[in-house]
Amino acid sequence: MNEENKNMEAKNEDSRPLLLHVEDLIPILGISRSAAYLLVHKGEIRSVRIGRSIRIPRGALDEFVRNLCDSHVSERAAERSDA
Repeated sequence: MNEENKNMEAKNEDSRPLLLHVEDLIPILGISRSAAYLLVHKGEIRSVRIGRSIRIPRGALDEFVRNLCDSHVSERAAERSDA
């Protein structure tokens, strides 16, 4: 498979837009509107401003979820070593 086909497949696998609205986080993460804005405000989810609008790069959402998973694994490992 050539590089162009690999890129096309990668684009087809991720149908999310390049930049998400804060409200897009609500159904994806299963959180409230205020919780979504709080995560962005605290910098837990990276965001960019375009004029007065806040947008979340889809990679930032992936990064946030990855960090959640990593911290959960670390906490579980610490619990096991304490026992």
